Amino acid sequence: MKKIFFLSAIIFTSIYGMAQSVSITFNGAPPDTSAMLDINTSPAAPKGLLIPRLRTIERTAIFAPANGLIVYDINTTSFWYCSFGSWKEIPTTLSQFPPSGLAS
Repeated sequence: MKKIFFLSAIIFTSIYGMAQSVSITFNGAPPDTSAMLDINTSPAAPKGLLIPRLRTIERTAIFAPANGLIVYDINTTSFWYCSFGSWKEIPTTLSQFPPSGLAS
């Protein structure tokens, strides 16, 4: 009986633990329920999010990058994201967007 209870408690804790979100805030506010990670900064001391910085050779050497992975390439001085195993540079000017990419 004790073994069944212990095993049930471990399974429940594992399932409950995987469903939690993380909140990094100045005021201890809970995370938004739709977010895995919710970052909020103090208006008095605003801060940003520092994306990982890599050289091109390091970025392209990432084995099986996840869809949506974002890095800052210090060689191209631009942000890149992975889409189905292919790296795409995030455009920084309107002229870099393809005509079909703009909303009508």
